[in-house]
Amino acid sequence: GARVGRSHFFVEKICCASEARAINSIVKPLEGVLTITVNTTSKIVYVDHHVDILSAADIAGALNQEQFGCHVKKDAAQTTAQRTGIPTDCFVKSTFEIIEFEKADSVEGFLRTEIPDDHMKTVEIDSVKKILTVHHNPYYLTASSIKKHLESTAIKSSLLSDGGADGMWALSQMSEPVEEILEQHRAIVRWNIILSGICWMLSMLSYIGGKWIYLKYVGLLSVAFGLPPIALKAYRTLRRLHFDVNCMMLFATVGAVALQEFTEAAAVTF
Repeated sequence: GARVGRSHFFVEKICCASEARAINSIVKPLEGVLTITVNTTSKIVYVDHHVDILSAADIAGALNQEQFGCHVKKDAAQTTAQRTGIPTDCFVKSTFEIIEFEKADSVEGFLRTEIPDDHMKTVEIDSVKKILTVHHNPYYLTASSIKKHLESTAIKSSLLSDGGADGMWALSQMSEPVEEILEQHRAIVRWNIILSGICWMLSMLSYIGGKWIYLKYVGLLSVAFGLPPIALKAYRTLRRLHFDVNCMMLFATVGAVALQEFTEAAAVTF
């Protein structure tokens, strides 16, 4: 059957909650992705996906194309291969259309006779719509096996939905660590941010007035150091037809510079 697992990624460039939307817009369209969870505090992204359709490296590559600095922390393909303790006590619902049958009781009675109780919980038949619903244990009994049981007694049916097809029944029941102990990632403040901050503080001295007022132009240096990374993120966001805090900061800075409020512009970019 299809193998489903959860891969973990450390994404360096997550700076705020708005990045979660950008990550979702990049990863969600990829074939094989089921669910995405973004922890902006720890910068960890969890992705449930079909490991035989989409690899963890492919997901990291998609994020790195947008310069997110993504690293695979846990590859679902490897952990799925090593995983033990697959749950054997959960049940899923599969439905069938009964094309030909005489009595509803005959179908249920046959299945109860042929299939052990611990493999199948309930059998429900809608005689009007001719729909058979079976709650079964997919570890022991698959929907295709139920269909074969029906065909063995000349009951013609077609499978409408297979509750165990995507493998999520196993993933949802398997215990995940409450929270993995994350490696300590050293936060390195980039040189341009340091210079931007120094220039901003110097420009604030312009509020003293007098000869100090010319220090407001130092705010332009702060903008020059701090704005490029913000503008780059805003460009990538706008290219995806989205709007986030980086876009707001870019437009606010441009507006402040146009009004010659250089210290205010520096405050935004730092």
